Amino acid sequence: IYIICHLKVTPVDRVPDQISKACSFSKSSNRWSPVEGPVDICRCCNKGSCGVSGRYRRLTHLEGQSVPRSRRH
Repeated sequence: IYIICHLKVTPVDRVPDQISKACSFSKSSNRWSPVEGPVDICRCCNKGSCGVSGRYRRLTHLEGQSVPRSRRH
């Protein structure tokens, strides 16, 4: 399991939207739901289409490839 997080800081008075949001996954309902704001802001999380950047796509594509790792002693 890989967990990748991106922290984005927004003003406290900004209303959550599809770009600036916090969504939580419910295993029982198998869906993402917002921590705050309207339910539909996490719809892209359920579809897997939240406007992922090109850099992120390239990194996740590379994760599936075997890459030699250095060992620390």
